[in-house]
Amino acid sequence: MDESGIKGLESSNSDAEIRESSSVARICVEGYNPLLRAYDVHLGLRELFASCGEVIHVYIPGYVPNLSPVLNRFALVYIRGKRAEKKALKLSGVHMGGHIGPLSLVVKAYPFQAKYLGPDFDRILAATRDADNEGQRSMGVTGFDTSLPKCVVETTLLKHFSKCGRVLEICAFYDDEESKTLVPKAIAYVCGQDTVEKALQLGGCDVAGFENIHVYLVVGPPKREAVTG
Repeated sequence: MDESGIKGLESSNSDAEIRESSSVARICVEGYNPLLRAYDVHLGLRELFASCGEVIHVYIPGYVPNLSPVLNRFALVYIRGKRAEKKALKLSGVHMGGHIGPLSLVVKAYPFQAKYLGPDFDRILAATRDADNEGQRSMGVTGFDTSLPKCVVETTLLKHFSKCGRVLEICAFYDDEESKTLVPKAIAYVCGQDTVEKALQLGGCDVAGFENIHVYLVVGPPKREAVTG
């Protein structure tokens, strides 16, 4: 193979590694105590899977702040990183302490393209998804050029994430009012879990200054809530 061929192969391998490291894996986790606070379950799962990659989102189907005294018995966890799913599956059977232990968790792969998880899981997902698609979600977004005007960033992000579903509002913030330099993170308020899942799979934007934009966090349950019922 000549030098140009070697360079082409190296470039191809590099591109593949970049795609793998930036892709998001979805897994299903069960075994935590559903009587615990959603905040504690969320925090415990984030801490557990932090070793697998960047934990972006922990979704507990049917959970509504202040209205869910008992949680569903499983959650979906979304992790960005190289071999994130493989690393997460190795944690199945781990005995946890801390926020949601001591107990043993079961971790299953649940790729975005999967149509079936299991009869009990699918029934719960089907029963809760309509309501979960009505609720507001707050997503942290980064990867844009902070020297751009605030209105340009907000307008471009709105257009970009509108491909995924209903976007309620985009908020960018000044780091320095005088220089008009932006904070490198913005907030996207969107409607529904389906919109969030599509946004997590969305690649960068083809607009200059937005090529690397991505969701780095979906805001979880509040630390304090007055659960009724």
